[in-house]
Amino acid sequence: QTVKFFHTSTNHFLAILVALTFLLRVNGEAPRVGYCIGKQCFAVFQDQANFGTAQKRCEENNDGYLMTVRSLISHSILLILLGIHTGDYWIGLQLPSGQCPDQASFLRGYRWITGGNETTFQNWGRFDDVCSSKCISVSKYDFVWKEQPCDNKIDGFICEYKLVSPCPNGYVFENDKCVDEDECSMGPCEHECTNTIGSYNCSCWVGFKRMTEDTNRCQLVCFAECIAECDPSTPHHCNCPNGYLLDDKNGKSICVDIDECEMGECHHNCTNTYGGYLCSCDEGFDLVGLNDCVEREASNGSGFTIPFTPFVKHPTERPSTVKAGGLLGIIVCIVIVIFVMVVLIHLILKRRGNLDIIFYGIST
Repeated sequence: QTVKFFHTSTNHFLAILVALTFLLRVNGEAPRVGYCIGKQCFAVFQDQANFGTAQKRCEENNDGYLMTVRSLISHSILLILLGIHTGDYWIGLQLPSGQCPDQASFLRGYRWITGGNETTFQNWGRFDDVCSSKCISVSKYDFVWKEQPCDNKIDGFICEYKLVSPCPNGYVFENDKCVDEDECSMGPCEHECTNTIGSYNCSCWVGFKRMTEDTNRCQLVCFAECIAECDPSTPHHCNCPNGYLLDDKNGKSICVDIDECEMGECHHNCTNTYGGYLCSCDEGFDLVGLNDCVEREASNGSGFTIPFTPFVKHPTERPSTVKAGGLLGIIVCIVIVIFVMVVLIHLILKRRGNLDIIFYGIST
């Protein structure tokens, strides 16, 4: 049997829960709490399982997946779902197999079960740097993200389901028609959100810019150094943009640009930039990727590399070619000039001969 979600009203919500309950009881398990908001529905299952089994059961029941807690709103829903439950419950966050944790990353190298690492929220508890297969669970005692071996059987799991809508993306079905959805109500942006017809736009406060890897999030605009972004309640908890290190200067937390060139990031030549660096290669080498230089292949086995000098042609330049008609005209002009010169020389010589005869007659 399949269950399709079309509406988020109270009656539809109750129908969804009843259908889910019936469907899941067939498999020997039942959700204890359900909640819907926007196009998402969530259900808590008290059934001991490891991470892989939990994800499989979410998929088997209406093509769901383990819950992704990407925003403060999602975290608030988690508080509602686990309000009456004890124990640990899997959510859809895991460290990819063969990968080590990354303390500098917002999600510390973990990825959502749906793919990607986009998020505007994190709630890490105690963190272990051990490189092993680990997944994340939560409990109502502190709601922090807790690392556990993925093979552990814990008390339950939380599934997330997408509501099926007859409307295009960016719209919701209300009162028998499709109306624009206010995506900003879901808190997708870290700073400011502007709803548009069928979509939304994120923007940042003054002094911040959108991150290239996640345009919903913002980072400090920083040059050689800048004041760090610190939590007012915990002043020692500060963040710096990528490519910067946290430092203390005159009692203030500042972000200082990392000179990656001193760390030997580039194979040949390195130019440090604010928050990053640029690599370049010596003559006869090509840049491969961001850092490596590979020697250009020799031509016809000659044993040496032919240097490449790029030629830039300006728009105002014209090719230096002469057409056949133009060449014929030039030849004709040259012949005429030569003919005129011969006639002039002949006339001059003839006139000079006549003068000589006149002078001879006068003298005799």
